[in-house]
Amino acid sequence: MYRALYGYKSSLSDYLSFDASDRFTLLDAENQKSDQQKEWLLAQNGIGQLGYVPYNYIEKLKCTPTEVVKFIDGSIEAIHLQAGSEGGGVFSQIDRYNLQKLLQHRATYLESVKHDKSIAEKRVNKRPAPEPPGNEDGRQVVSRRTSSGKKAPPPPPTRDSSLGLNDSSVGTVSSPSTASSCGSPGDTITYVNQTANGEVTIQKDTPTPTTPTGTKFRPNSFEIETSPVLTLPPPTGSPNISDHPSPLIPPGIGPELIEEIRINTGLSFDKSKIALETVLGYIGFKIPELSSSMDEIFKTTHNLKQSSEIGTSRDAKRLEVIFSELAACKDDSQQRSWALHEDEAIIKEYIEELNSILENAKKSICRKVVAEENYECIHNLVQYYQMETRLSIRLLLLKSFGALCGLDKMAITMLLCSVLPLELAHDITNKSDEVQRLSYASLVLSMIFSTGEPIPTNLHEHLNEDFISFILSLIENPPTDEHEDQATDLLVSLILAYNLHMETAGKNLVMDVFAEKGTVKIFTEKVMLLFNRGDDPVNIFEHQPEAPNSVIKFFQDLYSAKKTANLLYINDAMVLIDILIRQISDLPAGDATRSSFLILTNYLIRNSDYEDHRHRSVELGALFRSIVTEESDCVSDKKIVAEILKTYEHLF
Repeated sequence: MYRALYGYKSSLSDYLSFDASDRFTLLDAENQKSDQQKEWLLAQNGIGQLGYVPYNYIEKLKCTPTEVVKFIDGSIEAIHLQAGSEGGGVFSQIDRYNLQKLLQHRATYLESVKHDKSIAEKRVNKRPAPEPPGNEDGRQVVSRRTSSGKKAPPPPPTRDSSLGLNDSSVGTVSSPSTASSCGSPGDTITYVNQTANGEVTIQKDTPTPTTPTGTKFRPNSFEIETSPVLTLPPPTGSPNISDHPSPLIPPGIGPELIEEIRINTGLSFDKSKIALETVLGYIGFKIPELSSSMDEIFKTTHNLKQSSEIGTSRDAKRLEVIFSELAACKDDSQQRSWALHEDEAIIKEYIEELNSILENAKKSICRKVVAEENYECIHNLVQYYQMETRLSIRLLLLKSFGALCGLDKMAITMLLCSVLPLELAHDITNKSDEVQRLSYASLVLSMIFSTGEPIPTNLHEHLNEDFISFILSLIENPPTDEHEDQATDLLVSLILAYNLHMETAGKNLVMDVFAEKGTVKIFTEKVMLLFNRGDDPVNIFEHQPEAPNSVIKFFQDLYSAKKTANLLYINDAMVLIDILIRQISDLPAGDATRSSFLILTNYLIRNSDYEDHRHRSVELGALFRSIVTEESDCVSDKKIVAEILKTYEHLF
């Protein structure tokens, strides 16, 4: 550890400015080979700044190794704090260079402590600051006068132009009182020194051996000139990052690394990508000279074309193999017409791997493979499910169908138009005593109906009023406690999903069954709970366009006709009005959900017995009038409210 005896100011980027009593540690002090370099030493000042200091301006302090290491660590921490507060966590090239030097310095110092406990330091008498290294004769001047009387600035040593340390103009100092003495041939070299009491001394020297004379003057007499400086190579021994050219980064290395992480850890693609990003970022942080290479590697995870990515993806190859093997199993089942139980373990292993890839691999790769040959793999899986009789395999296939529904909306369309809905409906009605099969079948059928898109007309012939009535019976009167705990909520979601396909103003099988049954207590309680929470159990995917809210649509359909508008108990109907007032008040103008609530409110007032109880009519009237007068362009909402106020003026 060293302490500054005097202050020193420099405008050169590679030289430290400091005040008296500032502290330093020296970097590579023992590796300075020439006498010239021993007079200017590379130091760090404890706040993350590196630069050269004049050797005779500093003195060594008696410090323990712990204090020195703590001082170096403080400088490293200062660089991190500065990058976090000013650079948004991004290190500049200079920061990376300084970090590298400080980390090397710390390691070197700790190594030297092990071999040598103390280093003798000769006391150096105070003398003028030595010339910085770097010019053609091995010296750098503070200022130079030519035979013409004009001054040329000294060229400072620089680390490397690749570090972003651009050359800058340097001010040179001279005294007007001595300007007339500089007209003789040859160069005059001027040294600037500072005494302990703050005065500055100028000493002049010429190439011929003469004794320099000193003249004292006050800083106010300075004359400042600026001019460009030359760029010289860095001092001997200083690291040069440009000496280590960046390696060639293969364009597909990012996806390959993610693939390796997936294979060896079992993580999903998204988590594997996060793991890769974390590792590359940490390497770039700890080894700054590798930072740009780490960035380039991570960029390759985005830039690779999908066609190339699929060609190199292990997941894509495994999907193709699995789909091929399952298609062969389907063909074997058709030929044999009986189950070969010896192959059950192999088939289950294939399907389990399929489910793992569909859930964890990159979605774009899975979509591409599944869509090949016009989704032939989906048709094969459906046919295999239709022929397979073993429950363990059928349950695994149901998981596969669920994963395919979450993967691609087109996969849902393909399943909706296949025989799978009929197979699932058959399982629900004929195997309802098996809770696990009932739950899986109900969930997958809800997924297939979740988009609300038009369904084939033949489905209505099989998923008819009897089917809806059977499901409601299971909900209202579950055969076992296990049914109530595991299957009831899934069956409620199935009815809500199936109702998405029914036209509000047209023939609605679901509402016909409700009108016939009258009260369905458990079902309405569960749907009321969903409505109060704002939950939609059918909306489990992020496919676009998004389907209507199944719970709101159910209540709209319920109140759209007088035959079903009074199925709710009076207390439930009042709670529904309370929820509507709260939701409409909270939602902004133009929100599609607010429009849906207003449509439902209109149906409720028009078709139910609201005139009998007029629950919270004052609040409803005030809410309607505020919507009519609000400053918004939502014409549809204002039209609905204006119609209500006009038709039912006596209520509000």
